[in-house]
Formats: sequence, C-alpha cells, structure tokens
Amino acid sequence: MRPPRIHPMVRDIVRTAIYAFDGMEFTSLAACPICGGPVRGHDTRLRTYAVIREGETKRIIIVLILRFICQDCKKVSNADQPFYPGSRIGSLIIDLFLTFASTMPASRAARLVDAMGIQVNRTTWRTYAGRHITRYTNYGCFWHASPFFSSYPPGSRCPD
Repeated sequence: MRPPRIHPMVRDIVRTAIYAFDGMEFTSLAACPICGGPVRGHDTRLRTYAVIREGETKRIIIVLILRFICQDCKKVSNADQPFYPGSRIGSLIIDLFLTFASTMPASRAARLVDAMGIQVNRTTWRTYAGRHITRYTNYGCFWHASPFFSSYPPGSRCPD
C-alpha cells in the first residue's frame, strides 16, 4: 500500500505547532487536587511530548513539568500539563489522531499521522482509538475541548 500524501504546508503547520512545545515549562497549580490545600514547588520532571522524524534523524520534543507538594496532605502533584491522564503522548498529537479517526478508520488515521513525521507505535493508536477523552483546558482566551472544539466547560466564559 502506498503511503498517504500530505500537503507539505499542512505537515509544516502541524510540526510547527508541536515544535512550539519544545522546552516549554509548565509551572502552575492553583491548589492541591486531592484536598484543595496550598502547594509549594517540589521538583521538575522532563517528559517526552513527541518524537518527530526529520529525514534520517529524530527530534525529541521535551517539556518540563513542575511537581508540587501539598502543605496539608503531603501528596505530590504535577502542574497543569499538556498530557491526558494515563497518556505518554502530548495532547495535541492525540487530538490530531482523534480528529482524523472521527472521519476515517483508525488505521488510516494512524498512517496519516505517521506520514506527517510524528512517530507513534501503532498499538498506542489502537489504545487511544477505543478511549473517549474529554478534558477542558484554558489556553489564554479560549477553551480547548478534546476531541471536538465546539463547547466551553459548564459555567465558564472566555476572559475579555
């Protein structure tokens, strides 16, 4: 089977969006997600957001996640981060795959993501194709709801 053809401009736009995460630090957590108590910085972890093929080489996109410790319950929690719970791939890449998979078979969606140069194991795609992920994230003045971008979380509005 021949590989799918992706317009170079589309591939470059997707890659540029992913490259924007390289070296980004995620350092905000308002309160402890377990008890609601105050938190203070604990340490920083490096996480792989994506692996992009560039010809013969691979570029690993790394993000830094600050971890916090609760001053009341002493539990360690991560800052708000661009990953879905239980995933090892960045949310942008999962959203891209789920958007493709909503209009075509998951195997074809996986081939399209692979043709864009984003390296992910095929078994991983089968796992995500069976999940329904909905999480709202505030990115500045707009809300991002995955996998579809049509609604705001209940009780929220875009800040002016």
